[in-house]
Amino acid sequence: MKLYKRPGFVQRRQLLLSYSCGICRDIVILPYQTACNKRVCEVCITEKFGNNSVIPCPLLHDNLTGDEEECQREGLEWSMVYPDSITQKELSRELCFCVNRQFGCCEEVRWKDLQKHIEECPFEPTVCSNEGCDKKYDYMHMLEHQNNCLYGQVQCRYCTTVTLRKDFPEHVEECEKVDTVCGGCSKLFSSRGNLAVHQQTDPGCLLSAGKGTAGSPPGPPNRGPAPGALAIKIQELEDNVENRQNILLRAVAPRVVPLTKAVFGISVKVADLEEQANLSKEDSYRFKQAMRSADNVSRTVGNLQSRVAVLEREVKDTGLSEMPSLHTRTQGLQKNSKDLGRLTKKTMILESGWDNGMLVWKIDQYQLKKRQAVRYEGRFETSPAFFSKKYGYKMCCKAYLNGHEDGRGQYLSLYFVLMKGEYDDILEFPFTERITFKLLAPQKQWLNKEKTILPDPDSSSFRRPQTEMNIASGCPQFALHTDVESSNFLINDCIYVRVSVESSRA
Repeated sequence: MKLYKRPGFVQRRQLLLSYSCGICRDIVILPYQTACNKRVCEVCITEKFGNNSVIPCPLLHDNLTGDEEECQREGLEWSMVYPDSITQKELSRELCFCVNRQFGCCEEVRWKDLQKHIEECPFEPTVCSNEGCDKKYDYMHMLEHQNNCLYGQVQCRYCTTVTLRKDFPEHVEECEKVDTVCGGCSKLFSSRGNLAVHQQTDPGCLLSAGKGTAGSPPGPPNRGPAPGALAIKIQELEDNVENRQNILLRAVAPRVVPLTKAVFGISVKVADLEEQANLSKEDSYRFKQAMRSADNVSRTVGNLQSRVAVLEREVKDTGLSEMPSLHTRTQGLQKNSKDLGRLTKKTMILESGWDNGMLVWKIDQYQLKKRQAVRYEGRFETSPAFFSKKYGYKMCCKAYLNGHEDGRGQYLSLYFVLMKGEYDDILEFPFTERITFKLLAPQKQWLNKEKTILPDPDSSSFRRPQTEMNIASGCPQFALHTDVESSNFLINDCIYVRVSVESSRA
């Protein structure tokens, strides 16, 4: 199913960072990829090409790569623009709001299921079925409207004539069979014709043959409703009240459940705030200790700066103009310090063996991090970087402890991320190495849970990284929470994940 219309995504801000169109800057719809690795909407890019097969590249680039420079220099060819099915699939799994949100629907559904939901949504508005009425209401309010619609048909209780509701008052005024009471003698008559005959011929009626009391000249026949008509009107009103009550209950029922959930969510947040308040004293103490340490460091830096200033003045006074300034030496020392930091990090990687295509990742404080992932949807843990080999691909992993996409709420989700590395220029892309995730059961290795993924060469996740990290790709439903949190895998509030990368090239 093609998804043509952009919905209201629940995580719109986050999606704009990863899935924005290079032309309209909104979330891509029917995504295409260009030769310079940019995503664009089908409508946007076809409008740019028109009837041409080659156009100047319409996309903005910050730091040009080789592909981007070629695209800017030689133009963008239509033959090098192709549908991005991977991005389309990823977006189709994202949650979005129902289009009937303005009418009261609180549902959040995956984009691929949105059309099916709309077809069944009780808040989907429809046009009134009464001929001549063009009013539009959702299902709940349509029932109420049709009970009072001016173009609805009603039947007269006296003569069974069917008229439109808007014409009914006029019909009642003219209906010959309406019950009426004589104004001269208070007798009840079943029709206006009988009343007229009575007032003309009955000698007992004050209005008969021009009779009347002093000060009360004969007048037109009394057309007020009889007691029976009043009873009918009262019954109609009671039925109308009961109908309105039923309609109101049906309309309110779907909204009560989301409100109940919201109240529960608020109570959970209150409990979290209380827990944070209990920890605030300890945090305050730590903050004060940190401030004292910062003050000490600040004083030390101030003393060093004073000594540097004195030394610089002494150097100037001695007239040794050829001696490099102390400021320059300080900058050199700072650069050496940064280089030392990088070398230290590389040494740690070499010592840990993380340059052999394998990472053993210990995720500690599992229960705390899992609660945080439940509280803040989309939260994930990131592993240290590791390498496929010495001078190889740079990689890391992401773990969604409360699950992600199809695994949200029930599974541990594991993803592989290709990172921008120092040696990408001498490596082959797209990335094609076989990736294996393994959840370790330290005491019962035969229970280890393992899944292997083969990179899709058409996916942007495995192309040469243009930013610090490519889009993650992996297993949304890697392992059930009930398994992960059993004593076989959760040891001292820690779980262990081994990730290995092996060449799949012949």
